[in-house]
Amino acid sequence: MIRNIDDHIVGYTKLLDEMRRTLAALSEQERAAVEEAAREIRKVRSAAAFVP
Repeated sequence: MIRNIDDHIVGYTKLLDEMRRTLAALSEQERAAVEEAAREIRKVRSAAAFVP
């Protein structure tokens, strides 16, 4: 079981590293668009948390 958890942690770490590299390679305009989209997603998720 511990091995499985360790494998998941390694997988997530690799994924995060790849995401960071991808974001770092974006132009300023592209990064701003991603940040705006993330803000909108957070708003929708926040509102959805209060829907019965």
